Amino acid sequence: GLPAAGQWESWLLFRNQRDFGITDPQFNADVGFYVFRLPFLQFLVGWLFAAAILLVVITTAVHYLNGGIRVQSAGPRLASATKVHLSALFAVLALLNAARYWLQRFELTLSGRGVVQGATYTDVNAQLPALNLLILVSLAVAALFLVNVRQRGWRLPVLAVGLWAVVAVVAGTVYPAVVQRFIVQPDVSTRELPYIGHNLDATRDAFRLDDVAFESLPVRPISTAELEEGAEPLADVRLLEPVELRDRFALDQGLTSFYSVRDLDVDRYEIDGRVRQVMIGARELNLAGIPNNTWVSRHLLYTHGCGVVVAPASQVTDDGRPASLELDIDRPQL
Repeated sequence: GLPAAGQWESWLLFRNQRDFGITDPQFNADVGFYVFRLPFLQFLVGWLFAAAILLVVITTAVHYLNGGIRVQSAGPRLASATKVHLSALFAVLALLNAARYWLQRFELTLSGRGVVQGATYTDVNAQLPALNLLILVSLAVAALFLVNVRQRGWRLPVLAVGLWAVVAVVAGTVYPAVVQRFIVQPDVSTRELPYIGHNLDATRDAFRLDDVAFESLPVRPISTAELEEGAEPLADVRLLEPVELRDRFALDQGLTSFYSVRDLDVDRYEIDGRVRQVMIGARELNLAGIPNNTWVSRHLLYTHGCGVVVAPASQVTDDGRPASLELDIDRPQL
């Protein structure tokens, strides 16, 4: 019950599941299955599998204490009832293992193995067939444990478990790694192309960009005559790069150790009667630079940043620095 207590949110999502009306291209399952149902099903099967293992351990110990298991006996080491009981429990374990593999098939849609998030070439062509094979092997192991109830010894179940272990290592781990290394990586652009397309389609659906209309806008080139008359057509061409200039802004406009400029964006504001392209960033609070870093300093004295840093994106000073602008701000602490 302790691990189940923390799954209340997954249970509520499972109880109130809804369909999105969008299906994934690999399993044709609605996206709602992955959001509402799959997390709880994964927990449920994992919980049952762990509980079954614990049950096998406890049952084996109880049978040993009751004399159903006689390790040093010259005759049969397992009582018939004990063998039936343990065989049934091992069959349940094998069936739960098959259920785990079945859910792992859907987890491939969340794989990060390829160049994009989601099921890519290796997942679909190597990992998925391996999981399907492991499901069949697990079902066969469960059947052999049930057949073992009427058989003498444990030879067939042991051989089946050994076969399952070999298949799990070779088909479930080694084979996908070989495919990824020697088939996909030498020819990523070709092998992963359809799966990159699936990722793009899913991204458009997620951000509601699937019905965006594309329109080509005519671009009129600037003539030499216009440039000779004046540089007005080029007055707003951006010369500064936000990523490259962020540290420069932080150094020039941080002012003190407890202020910093952590991010820059390109935006447009009306300045001096004309809309201009500018680089703008907030002067934020730098907690690491607070002097006398006590509770009073962190929670009462140094609690806000101070204002914004703005510079035209098309201008620099004589020494190559951004040409900062002064803006009237009513509440600079925000």
